Amino acid sequence: MVTFARDQKQISDVDSLNRSVLAALKRSMSHASRVPTLSGSKIDERLTLTMQSPGEALGNGWRAYWDANAYRFITGKTGDAPEIKRFVPGDRVTSDGKEDANAKSSMVNAARDNCIWDYQEAPPTIPAGPSMIPLSEVSESAAIPFPTGPGGGGPHSLTPLAAPTFSIGSGAFPIASFNAPLTIGNPNPARTSTLYYSIDFGNWKAYSGPLSVPPGSVVAAQAIATSDLYSDRSRVDQSYDFIPGSLIPPP
Repeated sequence: MVTFARDQKQISDVDSLNRSVLAALKRSMSHASRVPTLSGSKIDERLTLTMQSPGEALGNGWRAYWDANAYRFITGKTGDAPEIKRFVPGDRVTSDGKEDANAKSSMVNAARDNCIWDYQEAPPTIPAGPSMIPLSEVSESAAIPFPTGPGGGGPHSLTPLAAPTFSIGSGAFPIASFNAPLTIGNPNPARTSTLYYSIDFGNWKAYSGPLSVPPGSVVAAQAIATSDLYSDRSRVDQSYDFIPGSLIPPP
C-alpha cells in the first residue's frame, strides 16, 4: 500500500505540473516583442527535483522525464538513466498564472513607434514678451567730469606721444646730394619713448644716430612708449626722390 500511494503521488505531481507549471512555460508576455532580449514565454516557478539513484533507475518504480517532442513531462517505469523521482515545492510560492510577465521587466521598448522609447513632441514655450523697464531722464548736472591730469583726460587715459621729426623733409633732391645724411629727432620727454626707423619698408630698428639715405628711399619712423602714462605714436613716412644730373660733354 505504501508503494502504491507513493506511485500515485508521483503520477499526480506530474499531472499537476503539466497543467500548471507548463501553462506558465507556454504563457506569452502581453508585449513580449517590446521587452529587450526577450521575445517568448518564460517560467518563474522554482521547484526542487529529486533524482533517482542508479539503483532506483534499474527498478520498475515510477519516474518522470521531459519529452522534448511533446513539450511535457512523461511518467513511466523504465528508462536508460536516472530520472526525476519526485517534485518538491521550494520556499517561494508559485504564481497563479495571472500575473503579466511585463511586471518583471525593468525596460519596455516603444509601443507606437520603431524607436526605443515612445515620445511626444511638445510645442515650444512662447515667451511672454520683453520686460518693461521704466525709463527716466538723467540730469546733465549729475555727470561730474574727471579732473585733467598727465593723461589729458580720465584717470585711465594716456597722453599720445609726439611724432618724430626729420632733419630733411620729403622731396626731390639733386643726385649729387645722396647719400643724404638724415637725423631723426624725438620731441617727447626723456625716458618716455624710444624711436624706431625703417628704410624702404624693411625691418624696424632702434634709432641711435644719423642715417645715410640712398636716392629714391622711403624712411619711416615711430615713437614707441616706454612709460605707462603715454601711448604709441603712429608711424611717419618721408620720401627722398632724386633729380638726375646732367652729364659733362667731352672736351
